[in-house]
Amino acid sequence: MELQGDGSKSWCVDTTGKVRKFRWMIKKFSCITDKKLYSEDFIVDGNKWRILIYPKGNKGDHLSICLGVADSASLPSGWSRYAQFGLAVIDQIDRKTSITKVATHVFNVKEVDRGFTSFLSLAELHNPRRGYLVNDACLVEAYVSTDRTTGLISHELIVKTDSAIGNQKTTITRPEEITTPSSSRPSCQIVDIEPEEPTKEDMNTFFTSLESELLSSNTVFSQEEAEEALAKLEAALNMTPINFHDSGEFSPLKLAFKILASVGCSSTNLTIEQKNKLLAMEESLKQLADRAAKAVEDKNRLTAKESMKKTVTCNLECSLIRYKEVESEVKQVEKKLAALQEQVEEAQKERESMLAEQKGIFRSSKNMKIELEALAKECEDCEAKAKVAKDEEKIVEAEWGRMKHFISSIKEDIKRELKEQYGGEEEQEVKDTLVPHNDSVEVAKETASKVDAQAVDDPPSGRFTWKIENISKLNTKKLYSDIFFIGGYKWRILIFPKGNNVSHLSMYLDVADSTTLPYGWSRYTQFSLAVCNQIHNKYTIRKDTQHKFNARESDWGFTSFMPLGDLYDPCRGYLVNDTFVVEAEVAVCKVAD
Repeated sequence: MELQGDGSKSWCVDTTGKVRKFRWMIKKFSCITDKKLYSEDFIVDGNKWRILIYPKGNKGDHLSICLGVADSASLPSGWSRYAQFGLAVIDQIDRKTSITKVATHVFNVKEVDRGFTSFLSLAELHNPRRGYLVNDACLVEAYVSTDRTTGLISHELIVKTDSAIGNQKTTITRPEEITTPSSSRPSCQIVDIEPEEPTKEDMNTFFTSLESELLSSNTVFSQEEAEEALAKLEAALNMTPINFHDSGEFSPLKLAFKILASVGCSSTNLTIEQKNKLLAMEESLKQLADRAAKAVEDKNRLTAKESMKKTVTCNLECSLIRYKEVESEVKQVEKKLAALQEQVEEAQKERESMLAEQKGIFRSSKNMKIELEALAKECEDCEAKAKVAKDEEKIVEAEWGRMKHFISSIKEDIKRELKEQYGGEEEQEVKDTLVPHNDSVEVAKETASKVDAQAVDDPPSGRFTWKIENISKLNTKKLYSDIFFIGGYKWRILIFPKGNNVSHLSMYLDVADSTTLPYGWSRYTQFSLAVCNQIHNKYTIRKDTQHKFNARESDWGFTSFMPLGDLYDPCRGYLVNDTFVVEAEVAVCKVAD
């Protein structure tokens, strides 16, 4: 139980026969430093209740008030209590403007209190023009009923019930049972108002004297009253001590003991020892009931503590399991982070590579632009020369035609002249010089056959890959690869990086040692040339052909292999890091006759 400072007053009365009222005067309200306060306990239908108040609000800017079960910690497992209740902060200047709120609730172990978090704004509570704080005192009232009849408690009941008591000087400090006021008398008259507030010593003295007077009185009771008193005592003893304690029936038994004691004084059937036991039984009965209640309370407290211990243990076990689960999840997340870090590093490397490629494209594009500008100037000069050359070509063709016509016109005259001048032998000698000798022809054929025979006996094939770097720095018109051997022959690839007088890459297969081969040589070959796509191999461009190489045609291939725009486009994948790759697949076959 918590009460704020000296001067906090409370009392409890029965207002309607079914509703019990509790008044709590909290003085020095603005000096309260506690977060929450509890009122004194009060009893309604044998159950203990109390008021809980948050002077500074419960996580808000409003006064919070609740009704709570005072002995919830000592109640047995599974308990519940129904109550309809009203809470009020009384306007001590004009009670009709008091703030009231009403609710119903079934209290249990999970909900031991119920009320209103935003009962009254703190600004309104401390407003000096209102009467909620008078002389720094706050008056709180609670109306409680366990009757399930609806509408027993209302705003009208609260503001009209005992309205005059708030203006009296005397405040009752302990619960007092009163009767329901009649409709013809003011509700404030249900409480006896003393001229001055009695002290505890005065009250104890008064009631001790009153008890002695009542015990010493020679009141004569009837037989019916004696039998009724005996029945009440027997009914009480048939109850268990704890049930008797909770029933609140001890006060009526005091009269029953007095009646039975008076009967014993005039009877000769009871021994003196029995009479003494009867007189002592009154206090023993109450003590035994209190001891039983205390024992039950202690047992219930143990049960509650064991239940709390079990709950805490279960919560600890759940916390341990969850801790291990979280630990495992953290490890999994760490693995994911490590994998993501590797991906980030790879992406950074790829980004650096792409940036380098981007710079290479910029440099090569810049060089190509310079080259294009130079070619534009050269084209202007060549265009002028081409016009002159066109006229010159017509002049040369005309002169050439005149010479050809002249020779044709005198050809027969020259032949006749020669025949007349040299005769038959001379003519034969001329024929011999114009036609090679047959032996020479045969030798040439044999030589060619030997070269071809090697290809017929052993028709090998092979592949050569050529990686060409720093394309943007190449200034040569054509470029040869390294020499490679296939079928015992020397080969090489010939490319024109800027095209062979076309806007396409030009690429050929070339006989590397054609100038040193014997007279009349030839090779029949099937081959393919390719520009490799370094990003997606399926986009590699490959072209196949076949050719009989000889002294007059020692290289063969494709003048328009692929557009230069596609080759140098960085998005296509043929040029990567200023490098592209070409391949040649060669198969030496039999030479056709």
